[in-house]
Amino acid sequence: MRHPLDVFPSFGALCNTLSHGNKPEFDFATDYPEWWNWFITKQALQMKKFFEILLRHCNEENKQPLYIVRYEDLVTAPKDTLMGLMSFLLEKEDLSGSNVERRIDEVVSQGSSAAQTYKLKSTTGQFNVHSSKYSAEQKQMIQEVLGDQLYYFGYANYDNNPTGFFDYAEHSAENIAQHYKFRTDSKAALASLVSKSEH
Repeated sequence: MRHPLDVFPSFGALCNTLSHGNKPEFDFATDYPEWWNWFITKQALQMKKFFEILLRHCNEENKQPLYIVRYEDLVTAPKDTLMGLMSFLLEKEDLSGSNVERRIDEVVSQGSSAAQTYKLKSTTGQFNVHSSKYSAEQKQMIQEVLGDQLYYFGYANYDNNPTGFFDYAEHSAENIAQHYKFRTDSKAALASLVSKSEH
């Protein structure tokens, strides 16, 4: 998972270059503003529907356990994030002292070069770098379409949140209850897997 203001330009570049490492020679927002507005509106609606279905199937209907990893967490807390992910994949609550932890330590110590399979863009590892590509109206549209999901994934400006890239003047009790809830749900999915694997 990565916050929408950074995802949409990245996905637009992939669609137009068929490459993760290249950028188009033009700027969507400046050179093709009508297309850019259409694209981000379409992407916001698709993202909303995608996560509505995914979260319903996984968290409410328990069709499949789901563990969510945010890009921002991989950058700011790589070891903890990778330990959580590997715990989920291996169905083990604690990997302390294991070969998995040793290998994660090795990879984390190499920094971003450890997993580099293609030329990285200059914006790799930075957050909210594409904010200037959006008008105030476009940001507002994204905020309205994805509202509860922005709280769920920790992208709302609540409680001095360092990844609160979306500014809400007021926070409803319902939205506050959703703030960073993906972490609680991911921990519950891990606990459920561990419990099943022990029987």
